Amino acid sequence: YFGFGQCLCYFFGIHPAGVINPIVEPALLVAINENNQAWLAGKEIPHIITLPFRDVYGTLGGIACTLGLLIAIFIVSKRSDVRSIAKLSLPVSVFNINEPFLFGLPIMFVPFCFTTTVIYIVAYAATALGLVSRLVVYTTWSTPIFLSGYMASGGDFRNVILQVICLGIAVLIYLPFVKLLDRQQITAVEEEEFTEDDLTL
Repeated sequence: YFGFGQCLCYFFGIHPAGVINPIVEPALLVAINENNQAWLAGKEIPHIITLPFRDVYGTLGGIACTLGLLIAIFIVSKRSDVRSIAKLSLPVSVFNINEPFLFGLPIMFVPFCFTTTVIYIVAYAATALGLVSRLVVYTTWSTPIFLSGYMASGGDFRNVILQVICLGIAVLIYLPFVKLLDRQQITAVEEEEFTEDDLTL
């Protein structure tokens, strides 16, 4: 579910909120509640994976960490149409809302479905090794990036740094696919020009 399963549902037009989330979210809510109670009591925090874990690390900018895709577009894309969509989507992406972006740009299957999985592995490892705090405060999915990491960890800036790292990973994964998207347009334009030249002849 975490990562690949959720993104795969979106890719095929199925919103996981009505299919997968009702199955897994109750257990994740119990986990964050137990973490919160242990934190308030000064006891050892029992769980790494909780509901905020999904949102704090795996939905940076929305499902599939598409804030990373937006940044990748701003860095390398020369397509005016794609950059225009990215500019329009950026303000709401801060609140993890990416529907305008998803509906305005063809979804790239590989990075869309696997970026979140890679990020969850990194975040889980960092938490298990004690490099960051376990999440102890429930935050909603729409809590802005970086603020969510600080709040959910009970005020640990190391978790915010981990979010920055996760976002950087997302950008690096999306970059080659954005370049490929640009190349596809160039190829399509060249083929169209070649066809027009043939018709003229």
